[in-house]
Amino acid sequence: MMRFALLEIHDVSLYYRDELLEIVSLLKGLGLNKFSLLIVPYFWEKYPLNDDLDFVKELKSLNAEPLLHGFTHLGKTSFIGNLWTKNEGEFYYLNESETCQRVYQGQVLLRRLGFNCDFFVPPAWIGNPFLDSILKKLGFKGVAYRFYIKFFDANLKVFSPVLTLSNRPYFSGLSKFLLGITEWCLRGAGVLRIGIHCADFRDKDKKELWKKTLNKIKAERRFISYGELACQSGLTSSFQCLWFPDRLV
Repeated sequence: MMRFALLEIHDVSLYYRDELLEIVSLLKGLGLNKFSLLIVPYFWEKYPLNDDLDFVKELKSLNAEPLLHGFTHLGKTSFIGNLWTKNEGEFYYLNESETCQRVYQGQVLLRRLGFNCDFFVPPAWIGNPFLDSILKKLGFKGVAYRFYIKFFDANLKVFSPVLTLSNRPYFSGLSKFLLGITEWCLRGAGVLRIGIHCADFRDKDKKELWKKTLNKIKAERRFISYGELACQSGLTSSFQCLWFPDRLV
């Protein structure tokens, strides 16, 4: 069976402009030209994307797949949320109205800048009970959580775990140590998502780890986009085994 990889660059924003360009340079050097930009329109409520239209032009010139990645990436402090992130699970404590407002604001801002996002990835992969239905009403084709992607039109989900590194104190070093082990454990997944955070490229060890890991993965998998997965998964036999048997509610 053909195995696939989805390459995601997380937290695309003015704050991480230099790190983003460094990641793209690494990917191009490895011959990896297919990746998704997870864009945060108003990062940390300090860096609105429309403040720098030259940066917007740079993003468009990459010809990468844009995904909406929350609105601010800031969340309330919570015990459950902090198991996975630190104050960045934006949607965990939001009610229905707040959830709709954040998604809509992000969608409108990116559209005004010329980005049409069909898929949504909540910050830290943490959603809430209202998020999926709101995304569907706003015209999104799907949403990606830590272990699977939901496709709304097909009413199905694909098992697609994320290989990533942590940038939290105490967990950062552990994640570097475990990256190779985790990649080996996930080798059987039909679709593997690779989540590179811009903050990773403030650590020289993580840069080298990603270079080594991506070289290994590209020899074993074909890189595709969310859009390609959505279009092909229901049509070809090679994708049929990727679906969970249960339908979404």
